[in-house]
Amino acid sequence: MSEKKRKPYKVEKHWQAFGCECVVIMTDMGHRCGYAGIREKHPLYGCEYHDNSPFLEKWRDVLMKEEVGKRGPFTMFCWDGEVISPEIWFNVHFGLTFSGGDGKYPIELNGIWWYGYDCGHCDDKRSIPDISNIEFRMLEQKFQNECMDDHRVVRSLEYCITECENLAKQLSELFWLPVFDHEAKDELEKVIAESNDKIEQWIQERKLRDDPNGMF
Repeated sequence: MSEKKRKPYKVEKHWQAFGCECVVIMTDMGHRCGYAGIREKHPLYGCEYHDNSPFLEKWRDVLMKEEVGKRGPFTMFCWDGEVISPEIWFNVHFGLTFSGGDGKYPIELNGIWWYGYDCGHCDDKRSIPDISNIEFRMLEQKFQNECMDDHRVVRSLEYCITECENLAKQLSELFWLPVFDHEAKDELEKVIAESNDKIEQWIQERKLRDDPNGMF
């Protein structure tokens, strides 16, 4: 019997957030990747990250109000302003670089369509102890030792957890779009902000009434 082929990565964390499955892996190249998975009822289920989405097209006005954020600079530079793909829509570390749902990657789980990002970009440093290939590990170590202006950063597990949950939150928010157009959503956010201001004002007034000398 042949030995089971070793996966070129290890799963560091699997959890749920905002109704999505979330996974962070460490690759044998020394960088992490993060994924958020949706189920079949989601409007983007089965849509490749680089393909135009008829669903997202309906909400072009919402996208045009967004800042570039963490989206991939090359992707945004080359964007024709027409195709509204998940890659353009989601604001996550250097943009989406993966989509799929074969039930095996990044973990064995059926009925999930994954979107993912990777931390192997120009501003990302590799974690040398996690590089499995000895020659590549030595080469990366040499580069890091000799580079006088190495501004790159090893993206930690905590960082990737935050990015996964950020992506999961954005995926879950898509369920709002068919209910509220962007003007109605803006109005709702304004009402919430005004309510928060009124609550803060009430707290300050109570403090002045109960503690006029500012003792507490």
